Amino acid sequence: MMFALNAYNQYTGSVKRIRNRKNPFEIQRGFSDSDEIAIVLPHEFAVEFLPNNYELKSKFGEYKTKYIKKEDGSLIYERSLFITKGMYSNTDYDEYRLFIEQVSRNDNAKIILTKI
Repeated sequence: MMFALNAYNQYTGSVKRIRNRKNPFEIQRGFSDSDEIAIVLPHEFAVEFLPNNYELKSKFGEYKTKYIKKEDGSLIYERSLFITKGMYSNTDYDEYRLFIEQVSRNDNAKIILTKI
């Protein structure tokens, strides 16, 4: 069985690639978002694959995920995203696009369970 742990609050925003951007850009509204999801795994299933904890810091914000496997067989998934508002130069645009792409990719990380 394979599924995304963050099925409810994935950041699905994407930033269009612009090769020769001439103008600066603005993040008008910064925000902070944090989630904690507890999952009770059925006794007949074991975790085969769990994504690694991930941390990303840049001038555009911070993103962090943490997976905690508990002794009782349950899982805790913690996620925090902080986007910093501000004006940024046109040369920062590609870095911002990659930041958002990494957040989106990690929000869609999957866990794999196998039947024992």
